[in-house]
Amino acid sequence: MFHAVSKLYLHMLQLHTRKPNLWLLAAKWEFEKNGSCQNARLLLQRAIRFNEKSKKIWIEYFRFELLYIEKLYQRYLLIRSSGDGEKDIEEEFNFDKYLKLPEIIFLNAAKAVPNDLKLCQQFLNIAGMFPFTEELKKRITKFLEANFDDEEFADWHIRRKYEQSLGLDGLIMKMDNAHVIFNSCIQLYEEEIQKKRNEKIWKLYINFCRDIFHSTPSGEQLKVESYKRMFLGYATCCRLFSENFNFFLEWACVCPNLKCKMNVLKFAISKHPRMVEFWLLLLRIVDKLKLPVEETMALLQRAVKSVAEKDAFPIWKAVINWYSCNAPSKLEEQLESALLSTSIVSNYAKLVYLKNASQSVEADALVNIRKLFNRLRLIAPNELKFYRFYINIELSQNLKSSKHIRSAYEFALLDHGKDCLKIWLEYMQFETDCTEGDPCRCSTIYSQALKNLRPDLVKQFVECYTLLVANGASLN
Repeated sequence: MFHAVSKLYLHMLQLHTRKPNLWLLAAKWEFEKNGSCQNARLLLQRAIRFNEKSKKIWIEYFRFELLYIEKLYQRYLLIRSSGDGEKDIEEEFNFDKYLKLPEIIFLNAAKAVPNDLKLCQQFLNIAGMFPFTEELKKRITKFLEANFDDEEFADWHIRRKYEQSLGLDGLIMKMDNAHVIFNSCIQLYEEEIQKKRNEKIWKLYINFCRDIFHSTPSGEQLKVESYKRMFLGYATCCRLFSENFNFFLEWACVCPNLKCKMNVLKFAISKHPRMVEFWLLLLRIVDKLKLPVEETMALLQRAVKSVAEKDAFPIWKAVINWYSCNAPSKLEEQLESALLSTSIVSNYAKLVYLKNASQSVEADALVNIRKLFNRLRLIAPNELKFYRFYINIELSQNLKSSKHIRSAYEFALLDHGKDCLKIWLEYMQFETDCTEGDPCRCSTIYSQALKNLRPDLVKQFVECYTLLVANGASLN
């Protein structure tokens, strides 16, 4: 039966060579069920040939060899203690001879997956599970020290010290002791900071504090202390490395309340007044805090003036949305200012203008909308959706005006008739489908489309129109 299962695994692996989990499953079966260390080793070696970048296979191959050495050592002890052991058995078990292979596996893994400190740490952690790997652990540690940046190695070394000090025979020490261990690790980080004084070591220090904060239960002194260290670390980094925007954003994210976030973002803006992301976050916080209207308006105007005009669309959008919700009586003034800005801002303002006008319940609302449309269309350039929005307003009326609808389509064609074939089709559909339309005009529109569309779109237009006419289909 075991032979049949082995053959089945081999056949499966021939079909699925790029699936590491299947290789590991087969090797595990050979080692644990079939009792064949040689077959398990061969499978793992073949797995690496097909999946050289698989961290999981490298780790499990390393673990397998250490388990194999452990089995050999147990066998050695059993023979020695039995009294009738083999004559040629060594006086002492030579661990160094057997540990050469795990060391080679580690070095090859580090070569196959370069610059991966976490992977190397995993090898070291696995080696730490076996009592006979002291020399191997020293060699791995020496490799880490030689091949990784001083900052990364120092961070790894301090974290390892924290984990080793915190765990005692697999049991977690009391949180009071954890607090003492944390402070001793902080001192080590501070020593490294004094030596290196660069951004990288500060990031590693803050990450350590953040990890301890997230892993500590609420109410513990360690949680408060780690948060305090993290918060002050961000404050120092924003002062020392103010050119790094991410420090400010991360600092704002860890603030305990909205007012604190607002103060941090104001400080960030004082360093980078043209940074759009800072302004957007600040405006969002200010809106949640419900500050006095006049104070918020002043901040909105300052944001618009501070940011470069080419980057200001998100700011203008936030400003217009805020006025729509909180100060509708002053919205028109902001929209008029927005019309004088860049084309993307201007087009957004036009749509908001039309939308607000369409929601009016006054008797002459439609007349005002038409006047507004004719005024806004003179401010070029105009997006196609601006015309479509106005056309939809006209089409939604109980008494549709074919004159105004045709006029809007003609204006849209002047701006977009060369590049957009769909607007021509929509115009023709209006003439054929609506009772106010005139199907006889379709031939004229069709001829104009052929003359005005780009040559590469003419064929596509003809095909679309032919299909629509033949099938009686709707554009929608």
